[in-house]
Amino acid sequence: MHVQRIAHGRHACRIQAENPIEARHQHVHIRFDNYRNFLDGRANRIFNGVDNFGPRNRNATVYIGSPAAATPVRIDNASLASQAVTPPISNLEMSCSGRTWPEIGRRLLKALALKNQAVAADDSALAAYDAAPGASVLRNTHEQLLQAGFARDLWSATNCVTVAGKSYTQAEANFTLFL
Repeated sequence: MHVQRIAHGRHACRIQAENPIEARHQHVHIRFDNYRNFLDGRANRIFNGVDNFGPRNRNATVYIGSPAAATPVRIDNASLASQAVTPPISNLEMSCSGRTWPEIGRRLLKALALKNQAVAADDSALAAYDAAPGASVLRNTHEQLLQAGFARDLWSATNCVTVAGKSYTQAEANFTLFL
């Protein structure tokens, strides 16, 4: 078991974890250019739709069209997307070892978005999506929200796609694009 002591001023706490904790200690920083994030630049400014390696991962593809076909993509000035896709599948940060984005997509797409989020009746962004005034559950699933916000050729294919030997829907396989 890994134990890490964290101190801030006169307050301290201990964190215990079965899995090792990420050894990198990132400084808090604010950047407006977002050219490359992390001190070591591992969140590439060109998002490949799959991971943080950008064009260095020549095998990274997303599934476009119907039938869905594996297609490489390069989205420039998207280092925040490159940064966002790593922690949820990292056993050193947020996940169990071996978890993949299509598996996370399979679980989350059918779930209600912001399920336990209370929405105020005067909320300018979310009130229109609220199930009922004062209710704590929004009525849209993640899948419904991505269908409303993304092009059909990224999620509507009827054929399944194979990722790492497992079969997924197009939306599940492309889940990293919808973060």
